[in-house]
Amino acid sequence: MKNIVVKDTSVLRFFMLCFLSMSCNSYTKPTPEKYKYINRYFSSNDYTEDSIYIVGVLNKILEQNVGPFSAKKAYNIKATSIYLDSILYAPDKKGMVILFITKTDKEKIEYYGDDTTRYFYSANYLFGLKDSISNNIKLFDYGAIRFINFNNYEKAKDALFEYCFGRRATDRPWNNHEPMYNMDDVRFWKGEQFNEIKSDTSFIHLK
Repeated sequence: MKNIVVKDTSVLRFFMLCFLSMSCNSYTKPTPEKYKYINRYFSSNDYTEDSIYIVGVLNKILEQNVGPFSAKKAYNIKATSIYLDSILYAPDKKGMVILFITKTDKEKIEYYGDDTTRYFYSANYLFGLKDSISNNIKLFDYGAIRFINFNNYEKAKDALFEYCFGRRATDRPWNNHEPMYNMDDVRFWKGEQFNEIKSDTSFIHLK
């Protein structure tokens, strides 16, 4: 478990972070105020328990080089650390989006870059679905894009948050699993897109 780090587990800090970040007007296409979704459908116990469970699953995904870590030359359990940044909950508390950052030691992988920094950071999101009986969480590798090769945590996170909260306030159909709406938009959670994810069976299978 040393390769997995839960970042900012304080619920108050997390809530304020999400509220301030998602309300930022500097995004390319910020969500219209009338559609703003406030991430409040969780308790401190929910967040802590789900964080522990999710980091355990992410650890197994990394060990088995599947899902977002399928590129074996870029990720391995000895080189890569995972930082769970945020969890967004759907109104039913079953659906969720997991936002996380990875830090990889270039000296422990087959790195292809030519810069002089030792570490590179990447940012990802995964959709999740929580079983109402067992509380197990399935993770779906629906990320249409990954943000890779940043030289610090904040730059990777900024790129991820811009994508998730500042680019999709449009009415165009989604393609290749890209959301039509920003993830802080009530239409994202109430529309057919997230329902399609929840009914899918192509979650990340672990051995």
